[in-house]
Amino acid sequence: MKSIPISIVSTILLIGCINADGKNLLEDDIVASTEYGAISKDQFLDELSSRYGNEVITELILENILSNKFEITEKEIDDKITEITNVFSADIDEVLEIKQYDSLTDFEEFIRFNMLLEKAAKESFVVDEEELLNYYESLDDEIRVSTIFVENYSTAEELVEYIKDGQDFGKLAEDYSLDMTAENKGDLGWINRGETDKEFEDVAYELKVGETSGIVNSIDGYHIIKLTEKRGKEPLNVIREELTEHLFIQTLENEGFYPLVAKSLNREEITLFEDSLEFELHKYINSDE
Repeated sequence: MKSIPISIVSTILLIGCINADGKNLLEDDIVASTEYGAISKDQFLDELSSRYGNEVITELILENILSNKFEITEKEIDDKITEITNVFSADIDEVLEIKQYDSLTDFEEFIRFNMLLEKAAKESFVVDEEELLNYYESLDDEIRVSTIFVENYSTAEELVEYIKDGQDFGKLAEDYSLDMTAENKGDLGWINRGETDKEFEDVAYELKVGETSGIVNSIDGYHIIKLTEKRGKEPLNVIREELTEHLFIQTLENEGFYPLVAKSLNREEITLFEDSLEFELHKYINSDE
């Protein structure tokens, strides 16, 4: 289900309250007018309902049920926002603009709802043992890399020369890198194949420990990579939880939240007073239990 903007949900729920002039819309049937005529509250609500009504009600139903099954703390929301701002290498105001949210409150509600979906999906996820074993066997040796990321090629060229002249990679990463690894002197940590961009990891795996790459193209700019450590993969029982999490995320990317969320919900928990909602709802809630 496409997530409906919080602003639309709020409009549908609150349109009967106060308009921009402070008038109660229950007492004033006109929401807008032009020289060619007026738009009534009923017209407006009918249009909103026809476009978004079933999806909005379904989302509200899911949120109502999941909020009582799972808890999302303020710390979890704050941590997720920090994670998102790090990914975008931007402050929260820039993220809100990128994501096209009018307020932090709206964005927090969006995050909260998606975290509820994720918890419901994770509760229902059962890893396939054969798939887990195959994934483990496909893993290469783990490598630890540091990186400097910049947006323009000329800066990358300068950095390559600085490194050749013996300047410290970590200090250069702190001073020049534009991603979140700058805080850790460029350290990206341990990675395996399939966890980063293919071009990035192909270059990284060709390096010898202590060796630095040339300029590596990425979608948003240019990387310079240094291989700092290499080790064989850990035993399956040690990294089983990590691999299960990877397969869970892969399932979400391929199938979305709702096939898994549906397994944790029961149609009998819901009473509908509008027959048209049944078609929308049955796509997201298990009715076979």
